[in-house]
Amino acid sequence: MNTSEAEQLNRDILKAARSVAQDWPGVTTPDDLAQEVWIKISELTTLRQQSLMALDAKLRASQLRKWCRQAASEERDKYEIMTGNYQYGTDEVREMLENGWLTINPSEEYTTNGGRKASFYDAETDSYQLTNIPEVLETEVTDAHTDLMLGFSRLKKRNEVYYNAIGLRYVGALVPRGGAAERRLRRAVDALTQEMNRSWNVRVSEFEGVSTMNQRWRR
Repeated sequence: MNTSEAEQLNRDILKAARSVAQDWPGVTTPDDLAQEVWIKISELTTLRQQSLMALDAKLRASQLRKWCRQAASEERDKYEIMTGNYQYGTDEVREMLENGWLTINPSEEYTTNGGRKASFYDAETDSYQLTNIPEVLETEVTDAHTDLMLGFSRLKKRNEVYYNAIGLRYVGALVPRGGAAERRLRRAVDALTQEMNRSWNVRVSEFEGVSTMNQRWRR
């Protein structure tokens, strides 16, 4: 990338950053977004950098705004963790996945007779088997499963590559081979954890809203 291209790209990045930052007041700034996008571009191969510059101006602007939105979303996630607005950690989510929580039959009722149980899909018998659920979370299993499934669904819209990586590993039982595939799966679980925490925050906010309304009615 020559000097002229770099200057043009910088103008495009700043324009995209200013546009996106307006939608995230108090979370990020145009300068912060621009810096994050430049870091991302610096990590691209030379060929991909050239491909970015070869894009039509509108397509390049669209891609830059997408990266800015991703950076803003990551900033929000960091803020939520700093302020304690999270319920699930990556290790906890990974343990849920490894214990087959994505294959829970949603039509089956949970039971507490003899411990927490749920119906899990058994690929060998092509049937659902009642299985103990490990005590990996303090929250109720039903709530955790709800957040997992909602988070997984939202992840598909946010990043289908991550969605497929998790599906292949924890539903299809295909173990990733190679450093790139393993790193992709780790990032996918991180992203799923973020989506699960968003689901949890929404439920908590809705519960607090209903609770506040009920208190007002009692007065």
